Amino acid sequence: MPKNVDELLEVARAFTLNDPDGNGENDTYAFTAAGAGQNVNDLRYLTWFFGANGVNFYNDNGTVENAITDGKFKEYLDFCRTIVSEGLIDPDWYTQGWNDRKPNLFQGKFGIVWYPPQALLLETNSGRDNDNEVATWYDHITMDGLNYSPPSILGMRRSVSESCGNDAAKMDIIINFLEDTALPSDSYWKIRFGVEIDNYVQVDMGGGYVYINYTDTSEPHAFGYAPPGNYGLANWGKLVYAPGETYLHGSEKEPDDFTNLLIDYNMQWAMVPKFDADYMLLNPDPTLAEESKRIIDEFEISYILGNTDDYDGFVAAWRAGAGDELIEDATKTFQYYGIID
Repeated sequence: MPKNVDELLEVARAFTLNDPDGNGENDTYAFTAAGAGQNVNDLRYLTWFFGANGVNFYNDNGTVENAITDGKFKEYLDFCRTIVSEGLIDPDWYTQGWNDRKPNLFQGKFGIVWYPPQALLLETNSGRDNDNEVATWYDHITMDGLNYSPPSILGMRRSVSESCGNDAAKMDIIINFLEDTALPSDSYWKIRFGVEIDNYVQVDMGGGYVYINYTDTSEPHAFGYAPPGNYGLANWGKLVYAPGETYLHGSEKEPDDFTNLLIDYNMQWAMVPKFDADYMLLNPDPTLAEESKRIIDEFEISYILGNTDDYDGFVAAWRAGAGDELIEDATKTFQYYGIID
């Protein structure tokens, strides 16, 4: 398991050049992505390996920092240029869509992928006719001393008006409603799907994970999906949400070995050191955000492909086009929330 960027590059070369599947053909790659001709897609997550969280703003010892201005983005770009120039990445990484790469993914042609663990294992296993081979394929890359994607703040904050917050009776109603309709209560499923959910087995797996088996197959809907035209309240703005709870469902009454593996992968990821989610509180001007994205995307692919080396020019163009205003906005926002002085 690589523990630093140099070791990661050596592993990438082995995954690509040493015929890891033993078929005698040059048909495996260390990396893949699905840019659909629009962006670098998965490659951006490699910024984590250089101490950055994409191109998001973050709090670093009381100051607003960004990977573009502190140089970490260039380190990431140089790494990506290397894996592209050495052919360590799927040749279609920039042009193919998300689903286009799945056949090769299911056949184990890629050594390193960014994917939610549950989706990766379930989709790959299903794509292989449930042969469970994928159970031995993957492990988390956790580079020494680095943070990874921050946890979502979705569902962790609720807002009410000041007058409502000062009304104890109203707040009791709101709080009781949220508690009564969160997992693992029956009310959660009834409100989420807009139907009575009966005859199911719910197993507490620990760590906030719940295994569900819908035992009555005579109902006109499969568990986890509402009948046509009946979507429930939760699909309109996530009124009902249970932060920290994840449910898995399957055909067996009790979770099988594969389900336990899924939960183990998710719980491993939950323990990995992560960035603070401060940047999620930012709500930048949409026009500035779009211009920033345009400048970054255009330079990113051009630099990775070796068509330009002018990183300083890129930084200047980004700061003049949107970056300085976004930095100022992020600074004011973090100050407002008391994240920095």
